[in-house]
Amino acid sequence: GYKTASAGAFVLMNVNTGAIIAMGSYPNYDPNDFILANYGSEQAKEQVKWYLGVDEYEEVTSADLPLWNRAIMSMYAPGSTFKPCTALAALESGDITPTKTTLVCNSPYYVDGWKFRCLEFPNGGHGYLTLDDAMAQSCNIYFMSLGIKTGIDNISAMANRFGLGVKSGIDLPGEIPGVMSSREYKRLTRQSVYDKTWFPSNTAQASIGQFDNCFTILQLCRYTAGIATNKLCTPYVVDKVVASDG
Repeated sequence: GYKTASAGAFVLMNVNTGAIIAMGSYPNYDPNDFILANYGSEQAKEQVKWYLGVDEYEEVTSADLPLWNRAIMSMYAPGSTFKPCTALAALESGDITPTKTTLVCNSPYYVDGWKFRCLEFPNGGHGYLTLDDAMAQSCNIYFMSLGIKTGIDNISAMANRFGLGVKSGIDLPGEIPGVMSSREYKRLTRQSVYDKTWFPSNTAQASIGQFDNCFTILQLCRYTAGIATNKLCTPYVVDKVVASDG
């Protein structure tokens, strides 16, 4: 019942060195079209008009953005891929320990008058879960509860240490920093005094990769590599430049 995705991006990176093995963004473009258009190719000229959003292509190009590198220039809500970050923050702050990670998933779960439900067992919840079980089930209620115990300041700090909401320093133009939910970001981006206040329900949502959380595909790749290796690499595309004489 779902339509085929009309856009996307991917990054494949060496987790030990940060070397970008492959990076793709779709819809894409062929650089040869710009050259061939200068040599009179009608098909290439038409393609270039689409790339640039010229004439009748203006509206479709504004949606397709074929020249836009979605892997580093667009940001997306990370959803459950963020939950390991919440878990790491909780472990470091001592709100759970490697041997004591059990929390209760009761559904519905109320925070600040907001009602949250367990996606798998909306009427009752999972009950008692360890971190391993909660990760395997991707239980929202567990990580919301854990996030509130840990606090947004600890979670935001851990996310930044993994490069989330921070530019990676890749050797390509146009990279954006993304956004990690925090008290300061909410204070700066909301208009009313009430909305500038940080609430536990905000922490609950941020803990499962929602609320203001938005990261690039490259940041999520780098963060995953950091979890795997305990080292945060600077990603790069150019390994070396060699002159024609070697």
